[in-house]
Amino acid sequence: MHDGIVQASGLTLMQIASVRLWCWWRSVAMIVFALHLHGVAAFAQVPAQGCLSPDTIDCTPKRTCTLLSDDRNCNLCAIMFAGSCHLRVHDPACERTKEAQNALFAQQKLECERQKKAEEAECKSLKDKVALAFAACRKGE
Repeated sequence: MHDGIVQASGLTLMQIASVRLWCWWRSVAMIVFALHLHGVAAFAQVPAQGCLSPDTIDCTPKRTCTLLSDDRNCNLCAIMFAGSCHLRVHDPACERTKEAQNALFAQQKLECERQKKAEEAECKSLKDKVALAFAACRKGE
C-alpha cells in the first residue's frame, strides 16, 4: 500500500514516519503556545512514551474579578465655627458622581467575568484538541 507513496515521493517509510511525527509535535507545540498566549497556566508535561496528556492542562480561571466601590462621604460642612462643624449638608453632585462611578465599577466587573468565562471556554476547547491528539498518539504507540 505504501509502495506507491514511497516510489512517487522518493522517500523511505522511515522518512515519511519522521515527517508525520514532526508534524504531530509541531501541532502539539502550537497548541501549548496558544495556551500560553491566552494566559492559561498550561504546564504540559510530556511523559516518557511521548503522548501529551490533556490532564496536564489546568483550565481553572486565574483572573480575579473584584467589585470595587466608591465609598466617599458626600456630606459637607456648611457652617464651621470654632473648629467644629455646626451644619452638615448633603452634596447631590457628589452623590451623582459616586453613583456613576459605582455603575462603572459594576460594568467593569461584568466585563471581567465575561472575559474569565471566555478564557476558560477557550482553554477547554484547546484541551479537547489535545485530548484528540492524545487519543491518536496512544493509538499509534
